[in-house]
Amino acid sequence: MKSKDAKNLSHVAIIMDGNRRWAKSKAFNIFLGYDRGIDSLRVAIDCAIDFSIKYLTVYAFSKENFNREESEVSYLKNLLSSYLDNEHDFFIQRQIKVKVIGDYSVFGESISNKIKHLELQTAHFNKLQFNIALNYSSHQEIIMAVNNMFESYKSDNSLIVNKELFQNNLYTVNIPDPDLLIRTGGEKRLSNFMLWQLSYTELVFLDVLWPDFTKEHFSNAIDEYYSRERRLGK
Repeated sequence: MKSKDAKNLSHVAIIMDGNRRWAKSKAFNIFLGYDRGIDSLRVAIDCAIDFSIKYLTVYAFSKENFNREESEVSYLKNLLSSYLDNEHDFFIQRQIKVKVIGDYSVFGESISNKIKHLELQTAHFNKLQFNIALNYSSHQEIIMAVNNMFESYKSDNSLIVNKELFQNNLYTVNIPDPDLLIRTGGEKRLSNFMLWQLSYTELVFLDVLWPDFTKEHFSNAIDEYYSRERRLGK
């Protein structure tokens, strides 16, 4: 797996798309697609560790996902709760720091407490920081940052808004912007994900549906990243 020197690839973000289409293509209940997607997530995490990537961020549940059928939303909430329980040892054994970005309070007190506990239990690890975007909306994140700065300005009207101040009011404070974004499922859009942070990110779109995502797909995306020249506007 370590076919590339990852020293200038520190942060990979993934939009995990195609769970429902994978299940429908096999005439399965759509919920099975989400279950199988958990296996692909483990693969992605292990790949990130193999490549010595320091940050992995996944789009797990968008704010817009709450517009889906109530039964599906309920299933996803239960799946999230189980995931936080079942993967605890996985994170501990691999020394992974877990951070949730987004307004996860909407998932209720039980899930919120599980998230806080997992973040606390893994806060000292530094092999990989795994960021999970839950009830995440980039539009809302930007609005939140503006409101936070406005509140700060009311107590200090000498405050000058600049890039650093803005970034310090985002969910991703102290997290470098992604170098590479991988989106599975064949769609070629960002879907309200990290719009500020992806300004200069290399984008790789894969036709594979997320439950079929493998180490080879991850490795190929890394190869694609290294084949490009990142001029960053220079």
